[in-house]
Amino acid sequence: MHPILFHIYEFPVFSYGFCLALGFILAALSAIEMGKKQDIHKDLILDLTLWTLICAIVGARLLYVIVDFSYYQKHPWEILFLNKGGLIFYGGFAGGVWAAISFIRKKKLPLWKTGDILLAVLPLGQMFGRLGCFLNGCCFGLPTLSAFKVTFPVESFACEYYQELQPVHPVQLYESIGLGILFLFLATLVERKRFDGQVAALYGLGYSILRFCMEFFRGDNPALALGFTLSQWISVFLFVVSLFLYAVLKKINGHLS
Repeated sequence: MHPILFHIYEFPVFSYGFCLALGFILAALSAIEMGKKQDIHKDLILDLTLWTLICAIVGARLLYVIVDFSYYQKHPWEILFLNKGGLIFYGGFAGGVWAAISFIRKKKLPLWKTGDILLAVLPLGQMFGRLGCFLNGCCFGLPTLSAFKVTFPVESFACEYYQELQPVHPVQLYESIGLGILFLFLATLVERKRFDGQVAALYGLGYSILRFCMEFFRGDNPALALGFTLSQWISVFLFVVSLFLYAVLKKINGHLS
């Protein structure tokens, strides 16, 4: 656990923010390269990814605050301090989707072709984000005695949550590996896809399955209903929507061809 990577003079560089920035840069560069092959100018891709990132962070923080509203109702000044709590990806996903669609419509870009590029590179950014979670010690796993375990230090979120030091699943690394595989699959599919929107729909299917499974190893997300967490229920919803979207777009493409 290394929440602070290094200092620049007296200013700390936080591992979580550093990993988010690195993930964004690599994802944006990948999107620019994909955009060139789809005849979308690099400046438009860069503006789109930046605007999407800003709205995604706002959405992710907003959902986190809503989930823990009782605390932030008493400590409203901490809403702006990301080091006093975190982000929830699905809130960021909703904010990012809204921002992307708004930008695409304003600039009159092809919706599904552009969406395929964004969602192909999104797992790359997420992968580095989860590495940041691991270094920060947040989003920790359930206690385990298996060979795959990590023990965070006494000042960690896990120790505070469990009230003692004990080995837990490195679920952040599990998900990071899964996201890396998803990125490689979607990135190679962008140029070989059968119809526009295929990559976007497959991202929804792939990530929803991955996140649903990872939640069984998470230690910080309590069950909401029927033994499933909020993220698992959102994953189910995303899976159904993505499956429907895939079927509709495939059918439309079949009619057009």
